[in-house]
Amino acid sequence: SFGQKLVDDLSIPELAPVRQAFIDGAYFVYGHTAMQGSLGLGYQSEWAQTHLPTRRQRNSFYTRLGYRIPPGPEGAIRLGRFAPDMSPDEILRQGD
Repeated sequence: SFGQKLVDDLSIPELAPVRQAFIDGAYFVYGHTAMQGSLGLGYQSEWAQTHLPTRRQRNSFYTRLGYRIPPGPEGAIRLGRFAPDMSPDEILRQGD
């Protein structure tokens, strides 16, 4: 439930060793969800497997994308610039 310091407050010393992994994980999930929802280019898509053949590459791409795409209308505008024929690098450049 909300208000449990050890799970709700990422700034506490006990979570310091894993804080960045938690935050990166949230951005990864957001990046994947945004791409899957807008273009069908999520983590397990044929596009991802072709352009990002390793799990490490896919994890990195969707995390980086999650950091670049803000939630809300501005994020929707940025996602609208992407197309399935774009490379991951092109998408990341367009996401800025």
